[in-house]
Amino acid sequence: MRVLDDLQAAPPHPHRLEGLINDEYEIECPECTAVMFVAFGDDGPASCFGGYTTDLDVPEPPLRPADPEAMSGLADRLHTTARAYGHEDVAVRLTHLFGTVTCPDRSAEFTVADQVHPY
Repeated sequence: MRVLDDLQAAPPHPHRLEGLINDEYEIECPECTAVMFVAFGDDGPASCFGGYTTDLDVPEPPLRPADPEAMSGLADRLHTTARAYGHEDVAVRLTHLFGTVTCPDRSAEFTVADQVHPY
């Protein structure tokens, strides 16, 4: 996807956008370090807690997308670029990357992008 190549050239840590290509981010709750997954699949963006590949009954905390009108800085620039290239699918994924999720263990709400490892 050319737009993702261009987007990856923009931020200081371009590998943070790899989850948009690979369809998944593995993140940790900032309060309890519980492992969570944010996935972009055929059924749309979703999040889950724990080992979703092995557990059939895992909590699926709601993933709340960022409001594109309220996005600013890098989030706004990436979203605007994706839309300018005509990639609404990438733009939607970016709203979820910069959106929030709640840890089912601690009820801590946090921004997904803040927990994506920079390396």
